[in-house]
Order: sequence, then structure tokens, then C-alpha cells
Amino acid sequence: MRILRFLTAFAVLAFAVSCTKWDSELDALKDRVETLEKQVDALNSSISELQQVVAALESGDYITSIEELEDGSGYVITFAKHGTMTVRNGQDGKDGKDAPVIGIKQDMDGIYYWTITVDGKEEFLLTDDGEKVPVSGKDGNDGQDGKDGVSPALGIDEEGYWTVDMLDGNGPRRILDANGEPVKAQGDSGDSMFAEIDNSADDYVTFVLANGETITVPKRITELKFNDAASEVSFNSRQTKKLKLTVKGISRAEVLSIPDGWTAVLDLESYSKTLSVTAPDVLSPEKFQSSGMVSLVGIDENGNTTVAAQLVSVLPDFTDEQGTFVVIEGNMTTENGTLVYIDRNNNYYENIYENANGGEEIGNVVQDMYIYDGKIYLLTQNGSRMDGAGRFVVCDLKTMKKEYALELEFYQESTTGNSVLCWPQHLVVTDENTAYIQYSTSDYELYSGIRKMNLQTRTIEDADVPGTGGAFTVDGAVKARLVYSRGKVIAGKGNSVVIIDAVSGNVIKTVPMDSDCVGEEQRQVKNVVKGADGNIYVLISARFTGISYSPSWNGNPKVACMDHDGNILWEDDLEGGFQFPVATYSPAVQLCASFNEPELFFITTDFFTADQAGSYNYETMEMNPTVISGMNDGIYGYMGIHPFTEQLFVGTAPQYLSTDIYIYDSTAPGAGYVKYSSKKASPAGVDFAYRFSDEWINR
Repeated sequence: MRILRFLTAFAVLAFAVSCTKWDSELDALKDRVETLEKQVDALNSSISELQQVVAALESGDYITSIEELEDGSGYVITFAKHGTMTVRNGQDGKDGKDAPVIGIKQDMDGIYYWTITVDGKEEFLLTDDGEKVPVSGKDGNDGQDGKDGVSPALGIDEEGYWTVDMLDGNGPRRILDANGEPVKAQGDSGDSMFAEIDNSADDYVTFVLANGETITVPKRITELKFNDAASEVSFNSRQTKKLKLTVKGISRAEVLSIPDGWTAVLDLESYSKTLSVTAPDVLSPEKFQSSGMVSLVGIDENGNTTVAAQLVSVLPDFTDEQGTFVVIEGNMTTENGTLVYIDRNNNYYENIYENANGGEEIGNVVQDMYIYDGKIYLLTQNGSRMDGAGRFVVCDLKTMKKEYALELEFYQESTTGNSVLCWPQHLVVTDENTAYIQYSTSDYELYSGIRKMNLQTRTIEDADVPGTGGAFTVDGAVKARLVYSRGKVIAGKGNSVVIIDAVSGNVIKTVPMDSDCVGEEQRQVKNVVKGADGNIYVLISARFTGISYSPSWNGNPKVACMDHDGNILWEDDLEGGFQFPVATYSPAVQLCASFNEPELFFITTDFFTADQAGSYNYETMEMNPTVISGMNDGIYGYMGIHPFTEQLFVGTAPQYLSTDIYIYDSTAPGAGYVKYSSKKASPAGVDFAYRFSDEWINR
């Protein structure tokens, strides 16, 4: 480039001085060259923009859109025929005299020609033949081609003087001032041909040029947009909504796209322009998109297109017995938990509580859920500690809107004699008046028990259900899901199982599971679940001695089958070379049972990070200890087998910062999986609406 050759010549001359002076002058020269290069580029860009404006004016074009730049320095302008350009307001130089000003001027023939102003004197730019240079093309005489417009190109030669190239084949020539002297480039003047863009009028835009000339271009704004200010419009199943539109300068329009399973009808004839959108039937067996963009394309009289788009989503029917819930804890120090829903078509919905309640969150460390009589009950360990709703949150199941929330603080005298705040962890709702809540104390879970709650007065009893409290993992209620079946609440308790009459709240029977222990040997009940045959299945650790964090094992863990009266029907050793954890940090093994098949699934390792799970068939009494393996992020929370598809849902908590849910075919879990992810930490468990149905509870 000529500027660079000029820089090289200057550099050779300056080499005679000292290195320090050389470095300083070289840096200054580099800065000046860069400034000049930027100025030349900006000026030539402005020349091109100015030519586009004049071409639009002379061809009868008009502006269809004008949007101000975020920094306020100019506008993005769209013409009906001449495309889109960005025009910036001018910036004054130090004195406005050091650079030529390229401008335009309308001559007596009505045509705009290029001008040049030097030292305040404006003249038409002339070719070497002395002809004025039109900004845009001129029509020719009949039978002859018109003459193209020319964009003069500014430059700086190797000696640092301004040049202009008329692109007529004669190359660049120096620009002369009023005294006939070449104009030196200083790099301090303005860098735009436009002094101002005035968009204040309704039907035109005025361009004020640096030389004072004004150009007025008509404005006919083309607009097609949805009026709803919300970024997303939500629908109920099969609901139709009329989305209002703003339509300007559009000759015709049509629906461009819509999510699968949705319908849309466009009405531009009535006074209120609308798009009627109908959501799919979420209980239909047909596949549909739960959310997506509905878009329109509009065409103006010149064939230019404008696109409008609106995000729409359909709310699931949470009452559907084929629906799946994932309770996600959150993190006790950084974030609240949440509730995720997966519908019968595997559409995945996050933040279902938050979306229904204006962004409010459930609470900190969400632990469990229960559905009863059109309501969903949510239990959190730390309640509103991080501005969540509370420890006990009740919502309408159909809409997920909160009905009420309680902080539900209650206390228990611990093993040290102090009154300690309790952490609610699992619950069942047995009728419109009664719930049972399993808890442990907040002093590192030294104590646990079960309390009865009155749903009418919204209060919890001050004392445990007799026979359910005690030292955590030793003789207190197991930190695990409770089973409500046939009018009874069944729960693990240390080394036994308790059966509670749901009406009276009294323990009917305590069933020990350690009758084969000798001396100091112990066993722990890990989980209790109801099987497809209607019986109760209990997982029990192997016999062990020593401290729970480093036990000495004696034998295998076992499974017991029990009826609702507490009679043990049979027991079986679980062989396969694995043990259940007995440390207090792993009180449960995430047991789940198929609703239809004689299958149990549970963790088969005593490591803190459980990387594998096994299955047990209680008809054939066959054990597979590694039906799932290699879960390096650790199986976290209750697994679940879908009551209609037999898919196995397994949750993990990568680094305890997020949640992954893997969905397997439970008949062949190694064959592949589907995975869903949530940014919220740690799944407490997978659950199914069917588990709370009368059909299942009474089986």
C-alpha cells in the first residue's frame, strides 16, 4: 500500500538517529499510519453509503426499516430496492481543514454530482476530460445505455498527500487546495460524509451531509411482528389463543413454520390482525413438540420479505398417570431445588413450579413429593433459606400453582439433650387430613423419626409416632421413602420395619430383620418398596461388626418379602460379591420396583460414589449385580421403572453441580439410553404419577 511505502522511506531516513529516538518516532509513525488508514477506509465507506442513498432517491426507492445502533452513533437503514446499509453520524476533526470533504450537489439538470471541498471551497469533482461525475447512473437516450454512476476513491500517496481516483482509468491524482498546493493528510478530521441523520419525521428521513447539503428519502416502514411482549406464550392442552399482530406495508403474508402437532390460522382481513394458534392434545399418542417457534413471512409490494416469530409452548397435564417427575435437590449452599416433568411422549419440561408461580422457587434441598386428591405436596429440607417458598409446599396438580407453603419448623431433643431443628425428608399423604413425614435432625443427622401432620390445621405434632424415633441408622426411621398401601404406612427403622395404622397413627407391628445376628453383629434396613405382586420387599445389609464407616462383614445382604400384616413370607441372600453401605452418609440404596414385573433395582456397592446398580427377580430369585455399571458421576437419588413403558430411569449428579437422567430399557439396560440434563444439582429421585393412584395404592 502507498502508505506503507511512505512509512518505509521515513523509517530509512530516521535510522541515523539514536535507537531510543528511533523507537519513539517509529511508534508515533505507526500510530499515525494506522489512524490514516482507518480514516481512508471510513471515508470511502461513507462515499459508498452516500451513493446508495442518492441511488435510492433518484430511482424512487423508499426506506422500509430504520433502527438506531445500540451506541447511538448511527442507524441501520433498509431500502425496499437497495438493500441494507449502516450510516454513522459524522465526527468533527480538530479544525475541519486538513482533509478534503467529499460531498454531492444537485446541478441545474436535476442530477446529483460529486463535489470536493478543500479549505471551505466547494467545487464539482471533474474527470480529466473536465466532465462532472454523477453520483448515480444517468438514463441514456432512446436506444442507448445510460451512464453508470461513479464512486470516487480517496487515498493517500507514498508522500502522505490526499488523492482521489475517479476510476476512469487515469489513476489517482492529488487533491489541491485553493492555492493549488497538494493537501497533506494529518489524520485529525472527521471520518463520515454524513453530519446528521434525522429520523424524527413520520414519512421521511433527512440525511445532512458534511458539506451542508440535505437529502430527503421517503419512509414507508414495513413491519410484521407479534404484539405479545412475553418472550414465550404458554398454552394449556388443546387451547386456542389469538396472537395479535402489527402489520404495516405488507401486501400478503402466510405461516412460515409451526411446531409439530400445532395448528395456526392467519387472519389479516379483520380490523384486529391475528394468528389463531392451537396447542396439541398432550394426552394424544401422537408425537408433538412441547415448544417451538411459530413464524410468519410477509411480502411487500416490491417482493421484499419480513419474518416475524413467536416462541410458544404447551403446558403438560401433570395429572396424567403416564407422567414422570424428577425431584432435584439443588445445593444447600448455592441454589434451590426444582421439579422436572417428562410427559408420555418424552417431552422434557424444566422449572414447572417456577414457571407457574412467577419465578418463585420451591425451596432449598427439595427431598420428596407426593400426589393426593388433585394436589402435589413438595418437601424441602431447608425451606426458604435461599428465598424459596418453604419446607412444605402444596400446589394444584393441574396447574402447578402454589396453594400454600409452610416453613414447618419443628424440633427434636437430640442424643446430646439439646433441642435441634429437624430436616423433613420423605412423606406420604394418607387422606385430606393427614400426612406422615420422616425426618432427621440437623446436627449431622444424629437422630431420626416419623411425625404425623394435620393438613387441616397445617401443624405437625410435637412428638414422633411412638416407636419410630431413635439414633440415626441404628433404631430411628430410615432416611428413605415411606410406603403407603392399603391404609398402612410402612417404613424402615434401624434394623426393623414398622407398620403404622394411617388413621390412628399408631405402630401396629415392628418386624425385626436381624434375628440371625449373633453377639455384636448388626444389620440395617436399607429400603422398603411395594412390588408388582402387592407384597412389601425389604433390602437389608449383611451382618457386620465394628463402626459403620469401616465395618467387618459377615455374609451377604438379603431381601425379605413381607405381607401387609408384617409376616415375613421368605428371605433370600443376595449373592454377587457386593455389600450395601451402612455408614450414615449412605442410609439408602435407591430401591425401586417394577409396577408390572417381578423386578427390583438397587445400588450394589458400598462405595460413597455408587457407580453400579443391580436387579433382582423375586420370582426366579436371580440376582444380577451389575445390570448398570460405569456410572462414574455416581448414581444419585431414587431410580424408577416407568409403569407403562418399563423404562428404567437412573439419575446422576456430575460433581454435585447438575443433574443427568438416563432412561434405559429395563429388560436390556446395556443396549443404550436416552439422556436428559438439568443445570440444577443432584436428583433426589424419579417418581411417577401412577404410584399415587388408587389402583396402585390398593393393589
